Amino acid sequence: MSSVDFNVRPFVVIWENTRACDLACVHCRAAAQSKRNRFELTTEEGFALIDQIAEVQPNVFVLS
Repeated sequence: MSSVDFNVRPFVVIWENTRACDLACVHCRAAAQSKRNRFELTTEEGFALIDQIAEVQPNVFVLS
């Protein structure tokens, strides 16, 4: 594996796109909420964010 210069781009990007979930799974570390937060990104904003993340080309991109 070649060395990664973190001054140029991140190795991993993690985007937790919502905390809204009706489930209460014991194994889940997320602080789930029954309703979406009004400040969550719209679909269009989410697509724009994904485009921006693609531009920096992280080795790993995690959606949660």
